[in-house]
Parts: sequence; structure tokens; C-alpha cells
Amino acid sequence: MLFTALALTLASLVAATPVDNLAPRAPGHTYTALIHPKARQDLCIKTASKYYGGSEALVIGPCAKSLSIPPRFIFTDGKTRVRVEGYNYCLQAGVENGHYTYSGDGTIAWLGICPPEGTDATGFEWNFANGRLEQINTNTGKGRPNQCLDNTDGANYGIQMWTCYEGNMNQQWVADEYRAGA
Repeated sequence: MLFTALALTLASLVAATPVDNLAPRAPGHTYTALIHPKARQDLCIKTASKYYGGSEALVIGPCAKSLSIPPRFIFTDGKTRVRVEGYNYCLQAGVENGHYTYSGDGTIAWLGICPPEGTDATGFEWNFANGRLEQINTNTGKGRPNQCLDNTDGANYGIQMWTCYEGNMNQQWVADEYRAGA
């Protein structure tokens, strides 16, 4: 009886312990992870519907399985594409029907078909560093530099691009490999 109570207490403490995978890792570490706002571990990036597909808007919603199951994303530290595990869909912003459009404050982030390796990936390339996902498009002249993935207003709101600001908690993300089962 005492052992059972102790085991349950330990399990609840482990479940309540924040999982912060922003600790230093080897350069180029590959994540297979849920992505959630650093300040809200109960919320994850997911699609607004139960489907993964072209032009699926991304929102912040409960990490628990519901109509929309949060996808596990595969990406690396540094320059990366953020791909949905098991699908050919990638995180993108500023791309519409395969053509690059403006990517600035308020641009919505969504899932789109990943461009083939070795082709123009403008709008699909990111830099994951220090808990931020910053879009890489500064050399194209097609978008604004210094744009980060931004949690608009919390649960059930879209994910947008916004000017990167140091210390902005709306732009701090955790690659949660623990709950993703990686």
C-alpha cells in the first residue's frame, strides 16, 4: 500500500515536471517532437482540422488527443525544414500555391507540401536556435528578415509570423521529445 502511494506520488511529480528540451545539444541534433509554447506545456502546434494537407492552417490547441491530433515534427538545430513525421508536409509561411508571397507581421503559418531537396525552399526554411523558429528568407528579397514563428494569442488561435524580439514569450518554443515518445 505504501509502495503504491509512493509510486503514484512519484508519477504525478514526473508528470508535473516541466520538460524543457532547450538544454544544449550536439550541433545538428535531430528532433522528433511535439512543439509547444515554452509558457504552455498543455498546448501544442496542431492543425485546425483533423487532416494534414496542403494549406492546413496551424493553431495552438490542447496536446491531448482530440479531433486534431498534434503532429510530431522532425527538424534539426540550426538551418532546417520542419516536416510532419510520416508525411511530406512542412511548416511554411509566405508561400501560396507554390509561389512566394509576402512574409511579414501577421502572415499565417500552415502546412504545405515540402519542396524537393535541392530546389528553392523559400518560405519553408527555418533556423531553430535558442527556442525560436526564425524563417530564413533574408537573401531572397522576397520577404522581411527577422521573422519568427509567433503564438498569436494562446489556445485556439492561429500561428503567425512576427518580427523577432528577444525575450518575447510568444516566440519561445519547446521541442518536447519526451511526450512525443521519441
